[in-house]
Amino acid sequence: MNTLQEVVDHLLEQTPEEMLRKVIKENPDADAFTATHHDGYGTGLRNYLNLYQEDSADLKQDIWDSLTDKEKNSINNHWRQLAPDEDYTGRNMHADDASSIIMARVWEAAKEKYSG
Repeated sequence: MNTLQEVVDHLLEQTPEEMLRKVIKENPDADAFTATHHDGYGTGLRNYLNLYQEDSADLKQDIWDSLTDKEKNSINNHWRQLAPDEDYTGRNMHADDASSIIMARVWEAAKEKYSG
């Protein structure tokens, strides 16, 4: 899987509908979901997708390219404060940021598919 959409589609397909409905019900928005499940679900995603490895660079670039300027600026401002000499953009996107974006997009897609 080299694109964000492929990852989101795969995760929606592999996750039971009941679990996705529960995630939507228990998390009022994507930010709540990513914050609450960063260590559990997020860690699983980072490991499953090898987000700490160089072979995930194409996926991270696609994720970066999907972001709005506001989202990119938020990530850049965060890392500028914590690690001003590092470049966490594009192919170098930090695994934590990449998994957070994936989680948010999964939440959004599940809400669209199962709400109502």
